[in-house]
Amino acid sequence: LPQVRDGPTKTFAITRVAQSLIESDEIDKAFDMAQRVPDSDRESFYLGLSTYWGLTDSVAVLNAMDRFPSEEVKSQVAFILMSIDRYQQNFSDEQVEEAKKYLSDKQEKALEDGGSELIPFIFQKP
Repeated sequence: LPQVRDGPTKTFAITRVAQSLIESDEIDKAFDMAQRVPDSDRESFYLGLSTYWGLTDSVAVLNAMDRFPSEEVKSQVAFILMSIDRYQQNFSDEQVEEAKKYLSDKQEKALEDGGSELIPFIFQKP
C-alpha cells in the first residue's frame, strides 16, 4: 500500500485489501483499514466494503451495522443490503424489517418505488 499513488487509486487499493480481509474472516482488521483512508473517501470505503461483503454474507453485514460510522452510511448500507436481498433473498422477514429500520425516509421510498436514483455509485455504470 505505501507504493500506491494517493487519491482514488489508494482508496480503491485499501478497500480491496479490506475486502480480502473479509474473505479471511478478519472483520476487525477490515474495519480498521478505514483509518488509512482520507476522511473525504471514507464513505466510499464503507460502501465498497459493505457491497462486497453483502454479496457474500448479507446477514453478517446486517449484524455489524453498529460498526458503520454514521446514520447516513448505515442508511446507504441498508439500502445496498435491501437491493441485494431483492435478488438473493437471504433475509428472513425479521431481518428485512431490521434492515428497514436503518433506511432514511427518502431511501425507503426509493426502495418501495423500485427507483435506482439513490443506489450508490457502486452499482452505477460509468
